[in-house]
Amino acid sequence: MADIVKAGWLFRRTTVLKNWKREWFILTNDARLRRMSDPAKQFDKADDVFQLSRCRELRIGTTQVPYNIDPPEDATRAQLMQLVPGEGDPWTLCAESTDDLLAWQTSFDDVRQLHIERLQQQQAQLNNIRFPTGRYDFAHYPGTSTETMADIVKAGWLFRRTTVLKNWKREWFILTNDARLRRMSDPAKQFDKADDVFQLSRCRELSFGAERVSHKIDPPRDATRAQLMQLVPSEGDPWTLCAESTDDLLAWQTSFDDIRQLYIERLQQQQTHYSSTRLSPRRYHCIYYSSAYPDDFSQHIYYTPNGSTQTIILVDRDPCCDAGSDIATGAFVGMALGTCMLLPFLMLPLLLC
Repeated sequence: MADIVKAGWLFRRTTVLKNWKREWFILTNDARLRRMSDPAKQFDKADDVFQLSRCRELRIGTTQVPYNIDPPEDATRAQLMQLVPGEGDPWTLCAESTDDLLAWQTSFDDVRQLHIERLQQQQAQLNNIRFPTGRYDFAHYPGTSTETMADIVKAGWLFRRTTVLKNWKREWFILTNDARLRRMSDPAKQFDKADDVFQLSRCRELSFGAERVSHKIDPPRDATRAQLMQLVPSEGDPWTLCAESTDDLLAWQTSFDDIRQLYIERLQQQQTHYSSTRLSPRRYHCIYYSSAYPDDFSQHIYYTPNGSTQTIILVDRDPCCDAGSDIATGAFVGMALGTCMLLPFLMLPLLLC
């Protein structure tokens, strides 16, 4: 088991009967809060586990915990705290004193900060992983290679509103610096082919928050409209997503803005690269022949030595140069067809005579 950060007695409000039950809680540095009926069982399997990594909100004290929750006997609302997950029922707890509540709050903050630092380290390791070729589609930019998948900018859980049933499904999303958002059912599958890919380069509109996302869309359970975002493509159905918290939504919004700006800069570099393309003076020789064509159709002829006595000549000729022969051929065919059609009428007077 992971190292224990804090352990102690807490009162827990049961989900069904809404009464208070005194239990032993253990907080470990893997961002998990375990509960059990007896501290002697702390090395056994816990009765239940709350993962702080999926905690959407941590409410502490009188002003943050809902007013319809009454504390246990001989306790005050200042000793209450509530852990709200992304999915499922919240854990409503009560410390034995306000000092004990402050100690638990400090421990929760330390563990969550440690979890964030570990995720950042994991993110840095993922950016250095080389992906196998032939399993991903890549955006081609000048100076980039298709032998490695683009760097991961952000990855995490999001709720996605399905297109047909309009229900919410929790999936793993990966945003890469090639302006693509990949989704899959499990983070363990992030090295396999994604279930679907959204190209931000074809995104017509990117909406965040309650005011910009359509009011007809209801958020998932235990979430608010302030956590919604919507990616609208130029063609096809939009992706309606919901972050696990408003802070997570802000992090995704920042990542999207950075990626779109990076994509624009790459397009500008690509345009500059093509605009500045010139023929190498050492590879091609430009020669002008004044007698090859009439003055109106004079062209440059490019030829390249191939290393032998032969010379390959590439001529860029205007289509009008060969228009004369085509016109003469058309006139001759027309006269022949006209003569064949008029021949019976010309022979008619001779037959009557």
